[in-house]
Parts: sequence; C-alpha cells; structure tokens
Amino acid sequence: GAERAFKEILAVGLQPNGFIMTNMVMLYSNLNLESKVRKWVEKAMMMNLGNRPVQICRTLLIKMLARTGDSVAAENEFNKLWKENSADIVVVITIMNMYSKLKQADKVIALFERAKDRDDFGNKESLYNLVMDALCRTGEIERAKMFATEVTRVVPNPSIFFYTQLIKVSKDTLRMLKSTWQPSADGFTSPPRNQRRILSFTL
Repeated sequence: GAERAFKEILAVGLQPNGFIMTNMVMLYSNLNLESKVRKWVEKAMMMNLGNRPVQICRTLLIKMLARTGDSVAAENEFNKLWKENSADIVVVITIMNMYSKLKQADKVIALFERAKDRDDFGNKESLYNLVMDALCRTGEIERAKMFATEVTRVVPNPSIFFYTQLIKVSKDTLRMLKSTWQPSADGFTSPPRNQRRILSFTL
C-alpha cells in the first residue's frame, strides 16, 4: 500500500519530500525488512532532500541492524556516517547501546571518548549512562567506580540513572555519593533531590 501510494505521487508529477522518504524507511525498519530499508535509503541518498532527512534514513537503517543483531553491518554503516561527519547523538547512542548489550565495554568507552567533546551533540548525559551500564554489565566494578568519580568532577550532580547499575552491584557507591551531599538548614546531611530515589537500591 505504501509503495503504491508512492508510485501514485510520482505518476502525478509530484516530487517526494524528506517526510515521505523517512516514513517509508521507518515503515520497513519497523518491519525489520533490511533489503527494503536499504533500497529506500539508497533512493533517499540519490534525491535532493537535504542533509537531515538523509541522516534520519541512514540512522533508521543502523538502528534496525543493531536491533536485529547484525552488529557488524550496523558498525560499518555507522563508521561511514562518522567519517562523513554526519553522525548525530541518536546514532551514537544506538551504537554505544549495542556495544553495551554485547558486553563490549572497551568499544563503548572508545566511542564515548570520540563523542564526548562534540559540541553539536548537546546534552551528553546518555553517553555517560551507557559507559556506566557497559562497565557494570561486564563486571568491571572498580573501573565503573573510577569512571563515576571522574564524571562527578565534570558533572557535579549526574542523574539517578547514572548510578543505577553501579548501586545495584555495589553499596560502596553510596559512600561516594554521600561525599557530595550538603548539610541542610536543620543541620542534617541529605542528598540532592535527584539522588534520593537511588537510596532504594541500597536497602
């Protein structure tokens, strides 16, 4: 049905735009139809759509490859985007998450190091979270603690999600967090609001 509608658009002389092309790619990506996704990504790349729609189409391909377990193909497509300086934070998160699930912490950290100083990526909190997740998945608890210490020097109050994995496997992290807590007006030391919920993991 979608392809028939696309042909009808062409038949009446209309030019498909970025919205149509990204939706076609998204349709087949959600169905995990790799050959169809690649076909429509190639079409999008041949059209004068502008950088962003093509970037979205290629990112959808990478997300589908990562989701379906074809990590080699996902990595290859990502490397092409990166070399062209076309990768955004969404696709970086996709690849880091894929590496984390594969327990490839070194690859997660290597990509984090490449991405952390990119000004165009905006808020990079998800990247820190994924490094912590990867280290905890591989059982590298001491390394995760060291990373947490380094991060708190740069980001004074990371989100609770940053510590979730580490706290599940190590109550020692609570002591590290307590060192950042400040005395309240009543004289009692209490955690910042964004850290209070993590206490449930230590009980």
